[in-house]
Amino acid sequence: MARFNVLYERWIPVEDQTGRVEELSLLEVLERAENPRVTGSGRPALVAINDPAPPIQFGLYRLLIAFIQDALPVRTVADLTNLYKQGRFDMAAVERYVAEVGERRFDLFDPEWPFLQSPPGPDDAKSTVSVANLFFHLPTGTNVIHFHHAYEDGQAIAPAVCARALTAIAPFMTAGGRGYSPSVNGSPPWYVLVRGETLFETLLLNCCVVPLGLPGDTPVAWRSREPVVPGQERPCRSLGEGFTWQPRRVRLIPGEGGRCTYSGVESPVLVREIVYGPGYKHAEGDGWIDPNVAYVESDRRQPLRPREDRDLWRDIGPLMLLRKEDYRTEDGRISYSRPLVVTQVRRLKEERRIPRTTHEVVEVYGMRVDKAKVFEWQCERLALPEAVAGPTGPGPHGETAPRTP
Repeated sequence: MARFNVLYERWIPVEDQTGRVEELSLLEVLERAENPRVTGSGRPALVAINDPAPPIQFGLYRLLIAFIQDALPVRTVADLTNLYKQGRFDMAAVERYVAEVGERRFDLFDPEWPFLQSPPGPDDAKSTVSVANLFFHLPTGTNVIHFHHAYEDGQAIAPAVCARALTAIAPFMTAGGRGYSPSVNGSPPWYVLVRGETLFETLLLNCCVVPLGLPGDTPVAWRSREPVVPGQERPCRSLGEGFTWQPRRVRLIPGEGGRCTYSGVESPVLVREIVYGPGYKHAEGDGWIDPNVAYVESDRRQPLRPREDRDLWRDIGPLMLLRKEDYRTEDGRISYSRPLVVTQVRRLKEERRIPRTTHEVVEVYGMRVDKAKVFEWQCERLALPEAVAGPTGPGPHGETAPRTP
């Protein structure tokens, strides 16, 4: 029987401060992520996740953040501050969490609860498609074969690559025809990731401890005992549920090994087919707020999304500077809300819970789409000088930024 446990198998590509890139297991990433100035370990610090596909790169960050917040847990300002001072994650707490959840819940091919997937169902044979459907950039169906010169039926993907692709489903899944709803944020928005000097700081600074007012404590996907019901419309009740939202019912089907058509690496198991069908449909109006997303506030709240022929820097106001109370259009109908993680970093600096000299740098991830059509994706870094990002606020710079036509 095929096995691939994401806790122990190497599948997450990380970069250290020397520029070296290697793949580590989930537990290895958490064990090696640290602030060396605090821990004094002497080994090169991990600084980033490094994947060539921006949706997958952000998906990996989001998975790790969801795991950290659920496992340690990180739910209050005190939790975040204590971890920041320690300079590393509490691996003893992580081990207790794994024992409580059960190691098998992290196995891609578990027969009952495969990781980030759905249990086997009676109609799975009718819903089998090429594994290429896991990837936004591999041609499937009538999509043009342009960058990847291979037919979808010829794709055979290693489990490590499939695991990475699964993490992009929750943040970036688009609408896909009748019954195939987009993910919890609708059409993919701009996602703003606060960057620290190390991977440890980046993961920790994106653990949102600002109260969101969500109505419940629905668990993350790997702790849920609730099978995905195709097409079920439901509210998002917790941050963990939103971060691991399941807009598709997916299950990897392991097959004979060989050379992975995506990575070129030999693997004892390859995935050629997957079970693929509709998953949850997000019920709008439930109060869900994504802490990494900026919002346009008018008659209804809408995420800020990529637009054709509009450079990212032109939206630096809502992405990094403006709160709802800072600026409205001249007619008073529209305001902007920067991501909560950006506001959180400002507060942590002002309250001296992290150094006030901490630079405000973000990475912004986006994918411009029209339903299932993917036109382009982006990953760009933005930084603010202290004169703009400091405690006195954006001033006229921030107020005029959104007015750019």
